Amino acid sequence: MYIDKVGLGCASMLGRYGRSDSTRILEHAYGKGIRHYDVARSYGYGEAEALIGKVLFKKEGVLISTKFGVLPSRRAKYFSFAKPIVRPFIKKNVPGSLEVKYQNSNIIDRNLLLNSLDKSLKELRLDSLHRLYIHEPAANWVLSHDLFDALESIKQSGKIEQWGVSGYLDSVNEIAKNETNGRVGLYQTNLNVLSYSQFREFMVNPIESVFSPFHRGYVIQVLEAFRKNKNFVRRFDAKNNVGFLSRSSAFWAISLLVAVTRYRIILATDKIISLDENLTAVDYGLSIEADDALYAIELMWEHSHA
Repeated sequence: MYIDKVGLGCASMLGRYGRSDSTRILEHAYGKGIRHYDVARSYGYGEAEALIGKVLFKKEGVLISTKFGVLPSRRAKYFSFAKPIVRPFIKKNVPGSLEVKYQNSNIIDRNLLLNSLDKSLKELRLDSLHRLYIHEPAANWVLSHDLFDALESIKQSGKIEQWGVSGYLDSVNEIAKNETNGRVGLYQTNLNVLSYSQFREFMVNPIESVFSPFHRGYVIQVLEAFRKNKNFVRRFDAKNNVGFLSRSSAFWAISLLVAVTRYRIILATDKIISLDENLTAVDYGLSIEADDALYAIELMWEHSHA
């Protein structure tokens, strides 16, 4: 079971990948022991929650987190009819071009919260959520007393276990710095363990989930630079019994992150083979001593900035 360490990110479901592929991924992930699934009202053009609710309905031990504050574009319902037709062509010829287009809500308030939560619970076929995140607020966003009271009231009612803020690192970092009174106790962000200065800075903040360990592809640059350090590679291999040079950049991004953080990692993957490879990296990361992993990260950082 990967309850404490790994969750499955569902952002691409019913977006870049269709219903059958998305269903296979969900079922395979559950069979592999993943019990935490991360979704949002906006994912899959507003349809991902319903798929997850159908596939995982009444499965034992499932924990689902969702988000509110970002809405599917108004064109989503019209485009949804064309997705099955255009998806094969786009995936083959224009990688990455079939992306979910979002419409950010200008007002993240109590009404949006209540409406979104009701829809999410209905689509997911749940009475309560593991976590509910405010989705991608701007860096200058301020949590109002009214919204805070509403979130706390919903938490007390048992409809959510925890709530927090989800967004990109720069924005989340600013929000965390401004929330000095500790009202927000849960953050989800795209922390890249190999962006060492950012990783070190954020370790002191109350993050409970981490996603996108490959943020902006930077991990590949750092790892390729690190591979040149033959002396460390030999020492690391001898102590940890693994062929460093034979492993991919993705493998090391995940395994080192698992080794050094106590927080849950959300793995966004679209293929079963990729999910299996990622879980192999997670298993290896659990076997690495944290001090060794941190030392590796420090060396990678130094060599990439030499």
